[in-house]
Amino acid sequence: MDSKTQLSLREGEVLGPPCTGVENACPEGLSCATFNLGAGPEVRCVKSPEICDLFQCSSGECLVLESHPIQVRCSGS
Repeated sequence: MDSKTQLSLREGEVLGPPCTGVENACPEGLSCATFNLGAGPEVRCVKSPEICDLFQCSSGECLVLESHPIQVRCSGS
């Protein structure tokens, strides 16, 4: 069994457009975030501040690290 905690997108949720990590690269109400859904790191605009409402973790809890861009990961990973 994979010991790495897996982050996944909740059913029915959608991600915004890719972003470059520059300030204000996303439309209003979205934040630039980096995360890994299993296929390698992605940098996308996500709904803010309800970022963890978009994702679920196979174990642990969704964490948002206040860096730039924001990092979304699961606790324990």
